[in-house]
Amino acid sequence: MRLQSFPVPSVLLLRHLLLPPLLLIGLCSGTSFPSNINIGGLFPTGSHEYEVFRFALAQHQDIPKLVPQVDMVDTGSSFAMTYAFCSQFSKGVYAIMGLYDRRTVNMLMSFCGSLHVCFVTPSFPVHTNNQFVLQLRPQLQEPLMALLDHFYWTRFVYMYSSNSGENKLTCSAQ
Repeated sequence: MRLQSFPVPSVLLLRHLLLPPLLLIGLCSGTSFPSNINIGGLFPTGSHEYEVFRFALAQHQDIPKLVPQVDMVDTGSSFAMTYAFCSQFSKGVYAIMGLYDRRTVNMLMSFCGSLHVCFVTPSFPVHTNNQFVLQLRPQLQEPLMALLDHFYWTRFVYMYSSNSGENKLTCSAQ
């Protein structure tokens, strides 16, 4: 049995033969990176965080332009949050920035994981392996417990300004 050998075209030859037709196909198809990118925002009704969000996106003047799609919603109502999230998704947002409540956090994480939409939030952190939820605040339980253990404190005062601080303290004490 005899093996035949075939000449192997050089990489340069392939590049010169294939690159022009591929470029022509790409230009003719008209597909390119979008000039506008929709970024969603879910903010509590009556809050002013959306103004900061709009201002931040307005500062980005480069192409592609970031276009805000903001919904004001009752963050404690799972129906309102579901409706707002679906509304954002139907507008074609690439990511959503916003706040959530402990009553709606699981629903949001489920939607983000299923629909592959990133959710960026400064809300209280929760333990999750969801790669589509980016929490801007760090977890506090471990540092609090390490501080108490390090200094052998048996009594301490923990000051907080929202119910999320109380929730973290309760979780840490258990």
